[in-house]
Amino acid sequence: MMKIIGIGLLAFLLQWLQRKLYGKWWAGNLDIRLEFTRKNLFEGEKGELLEIIENGYYRIHNIDLVAADLLLSTEMVESRQTEQYFYVYPAPFASEEFRRSLQQLNGELLTKRHFPEDPFEYRGIREYQPFDDMRSINWKASARTGELKVNQKNYTALQTIRIFFNIEDSGILKKDAEVEASLQITAGLAAFFLNQGIQVACYGNGRDILNGEPLRLEAGAGAGQMQQIYRALARIDTKQKTADFADCFEQELLNAPPGTTTVFVSPNAYDGFLSLLERYRREEPNCIWFYPLSKTEKHVPELPENWKTDVILLCIDGSR
Repeated sequence: MMKIIGIGLLAFLLQWLQRKLYGKWWAGNLDIRLEFTRKNLFEGEKGELLEIIENGYYRIHNIDLVAADLLLSTEMVESRQTEQYFYVYPAPFASEEFRRSLQQLNGELLTKRHFPEDPFEYRGIREYQPFDDMRSINWKASARTGELKVNQKNYTALQTIRIFFNIEDSGILKKDAEVEASLQITAGLAAFFLNQGIQVACYGNGRDILNGEPLRLEAGAGAGQMQQIYRALARIDTKQKTADFADCFEQELLNAPPGTTTVFVSPNAYDGFLSLLERYRREEPNCIWFYPLSKTEKHVPELPENWKTDVILLCIDGSR
């Protein structure tokens, strides 16, 4: 009997001892590393998150490590902080209506300012985008690579396109789909113009999730500018209250440099916004407004008569 009691006490002592030792040292020199296989994605694309636990150190935002003692009788948890991140870019809006609108905009607004393409000088070859003219396809390069490629032509002068988006959503019925579509349309516009060698500036009243500030990107060109725009749009926190559009951008809007074309993207038609746009149009009548509209929306927005030819209603349902 004493022998059985002794074995029981020894077993209890060993369990207590291993629990204390594991509780003290289980996380010593233990590190966890999280890695994204890609640092940025477009909406709808798939990525992988790799979790690797080993000796060493890596950071994401916050992660919990969970372990148990040898007898699985006690659970031990430790929290770790890290700063790993990745971006999900808004997929550039794509629909046949949008493509036609871009071609029309390119023809009506850009050529009016006498910035023609140089037909004899090319900047290179890039991948075909849904808004490209079929006549710009380089069939030899397409056959060689197995993917559609288009020629990029140089321009005799460098023009600037400014994109202003207003995603204020203060109505009773929220326009979540229209707000997301506004960011996608902005991305599509930026890609279209940058691919043609035109400088693009981007402004919007959505707040950056990192610093709470509205988006302000001065004019730039090339792939680097597109990446900045993608990242800035990806960081827009649509859950935060938007900044007042007029307060943020009235001065920038009304003091456009010569040779600048302005494009608006907004599912809003409230009085204050319309008033500011009217003031701008008195100085610069050449502007276009892309208005994302869901099929479920029962009423087409009421717009002033003089705006109807400059507002493009884009159906956002089934745009992919």
